[in-house]
Amino acid sequence: MRSPPPILMLLLVLAGAPAAPGAPPVHVLGQTSGGAGETALSVPEQARRGNREGVRALVARGADVNAVDADGWTGLMHASRRGDLATVETLLELGASPTLVAPRGNHALALAAAEEDARIARELLAAGADPDVPGPRGETPLIRAAQRGRRQVLEALLAQSIDVDASDDGGATALHHAASGGHRELVRILLARGAAPGIAADDGSTPLLAAARRGHEAVGAELLAAGAEPDARDASGSTALMFAAQRGSAALAGALIEAGADVDALDSAGRTPLL
Repeated sequence: MRSPPPILMLLLVLAGAPAAPGAPPVHVLGQTSGGAGETALSVPEQARRGNREGVRALVARGADVNAVDADGWTGLMHASRRGDLATVETLLELGASPTLVAPRGNHALALAAAEEDARIARELLAAGADPDVPGPRGETPLIRAAQRGRRQVLEALLAQSIDVDASDDGGATALHHAASGGHRELVRILLARGAAPGIAADDGSTPLLAAARRGHEAVGAELLAAGAEPDARDASGSTALMFAAQRGSAALAGALIEAGADVDALDSAGRTPLL
């Protein structure tokens, strides 16, 4: 009896039929590293769908577990983005690499860093993912976790040997993003790990300026207590006291004045905090 064509064999395996003993490997478009194209019979697509048995069947038939789709994403990237811990574990068990980076800069750990659940990030780190590799806009996983307010992920990353002051393409650090987002607990954690409160982004903003601009009084107080410069200026010459006054943040304004902020400072347009 003749064996079914390879594609039909794979379809049968994916449907749950046992593979025939000694059957040759099946190769599908998009299954080689660097290959192009995306089909339902690809590791990236099966991972995107959360079909762990489909992934196992494809790899058992000779598919590359690190194959990429048309966007350069691996199955591990898709599973990490979906927050699919079970599929991530399956892929890592089958030998998926957590260090691969897609053409636009995405990688599994950066995608996992945006998730609330830190278990995927921990699995990837344990498998050898580099916590300092930047994403599409230069943001490290730590920065992405700070942006999203993901405390558990942030703590998992900080448990590694990591550059806490790494910056994105705009010069902003994780502390900038945590401060801008009003994530007080994350600001405390980052400061405790040695994050520098005085680093200026490309637009001149310090974390204190980022917090004051958004009216985050409690975060501003944390940064002042950590030694942030109260009179730091952004590219327009604005100070934290000016932003506090504009927003009516009386508590932050008082803390800034107590820390020595200049009430007569002028911005580039000649305005003081009172004007």
